Amino acid sequence: MPLFSTGSRESEAPIDAATAYCIEQVRSFDKERFLCTLFAPAETRAALAALYALDLELSRIHSRTREPLVGFMRVQWWRDAIEAIYAGRRPDHPVVSALTTAIGRHNLPHDAFAPLLTAREREIAGETVPDIAALIGHVQETTTPIATLALTVLTCDGITERLAACDVSIGWALAGLLRALPADARAQTLALPQAVAQAAALTDTDPLRASARPQLRAAVSMVAATAGEHLAAARRRRAEVSKQALPVLLWATYAQGHLNDLKRAGHDPFAIRPARRAPLRMIAAAANHARGRY
Repeated sequence: MPLFSTGSRESEAPIDAATAYCIEQVRSFDKERFLCTLFAPAETRAALAALYALDLELSRIHSRTREPLVGFMRVQWWRDAIEAIYAGRRPDHPVVSALTTAIGRHNLPHDAFAPLLTAREREIAGETVPDIAALIGHVQETTTPIATLALTVLTCDGITERLAACDVSIGWALAGLLRALPADARAQTLALPQAVAQAAALTDTDPLRASARPQLRAAVSMVAATAGEHLAAARRRRAEVSKQALPVLLWATYAQGHLNDLKRAGHDPFAIRPARRAPLRMIAAAANHARGRY
């Protein structure tokens, strides 16, 4: 059976063009979550790919849009598209088409999508993130809903699984923010919370200066510590969560790997060479899945 077959036999459920598009987007631009989907039952992988492709589309609006008005229009397009799905229509877009199938097949709740869109609008508006608590709040409105919807697809969205997935999604997102700091710095954008940057005496242009690396390492260390705390909190629930949730909870294995890389590099994100350790993280994820860990 192919990796992304959606039925019991390849001939019964060939992958349609919309699903193939989502799979390729996630494989290319969200490789680690793509790899996590391979541990999910075959009949759920297409829906997971649709959710992660939607997350990619929404996250790109801010990074690829210079004019806020254009960004707001794009978010509204997605809001209208999701409304159309629940009204029984299917707008002509591959991610929307795949999402329509996922919503119908797995009974995904309508109200789960609203926080995603509202949070992205605030992002486009340029709202500042004053402290780590506010950053976590943003993650809980963007990354956590995707994790929760993925649990629904996997039919294991009990309260314990949701709480574990919330902590995992926070650790995952904060680790991702730290990984992206070099690229953000080159764009003269500092994605760290204001309180963290101020505590480390760091400004938007400082990360590119070698003389400011001690301040950068101090700021990164603060955020990494918070990410690690949330991953540890998720793992404390391991004995209580269903193994069906592992394709989502395994995000923690990759996030922890990135935090470990940062620690080895003295919390200097410019000193990381992530491609070198990618195969080891794949092995770690497979081993954790086999042992029911994350």
